[in-house]
Amino acid sequence: MKIKFVTHLLSIIGVLFFTSTLAEKMTTKEIKKLTEEAEQGNIQAQFMLSSIYRIGDGVEKNIQTATMWTIKSAELGNANAQYGAGLAYEFGTGVKQDNQKAIEWYTKAAEQGDVESQLSLGDIYREGKMTKQDYSEAIKWYTKAAKEIDAEALYQLALMYQRGQGVEKNNIIAYNLFTEASENESDTNQSTLALEKLEKEMTPEDITKAEQINPLELE
Repeated sequence: MKIKFVTHLLSIIGVLFFTSTLAEKMTTKEIKKLTEEAEQGNIQAQFMLSSIYRIGDGVEKNIQTATMWTIKSAELGNANAQYGAGLAYEFGTGVKQDNQKAIEWYTKAAEQGDVESQLSLGDIYREGKMTKQDYSEAIKWYTKAAKEIDAEALYQLALMYQRGQGVEKNNIIAYNLFTEASENESDTNQSTLALEKLEKEMTPEDITKAEQINPLELE
């Protein structure tokens, strides 16, 4: 859970770094104008304000206000904000912690193609940590994220095929997915290690078959 929390925070920091750079150059008058635009329903202005208040650049830091603007932007369809709203409700940041609302916001963002939300849903349903465990749902969301070549999603999907969780056990598919994940992971070698271990259990014929399939075509 702690690792997952840190991973989420790091993904948010990347967005906030950009917006905070802008905020440092903004005057009080410019922030006032941005607020007016946000109040008129500009979803990008709302999302930028959420970042500004979260960091406290140009305004007094206020997590509750930051989360309020995140949710307003999310309600108008901003996928990044919807992911942010999911984070807020999952970890109780600026709002009361609520697993169901977290899942609802992650789902809205995931349905718009947000990979981080898809990965989060895969984790949630695989682990059964915020709702009833559902391997089929986990497979569904991991597959969507894997199609975007997300290394962690490919790795988790490979493990589920290797273990037969929610799908028929299939080392050939698992091998292919581990291979794809190992070629795209940047800060860990978990897929490479899993691939080397699995390879010892497979025949040359199985490996040849694995090299001929495309994990992105999985449904």
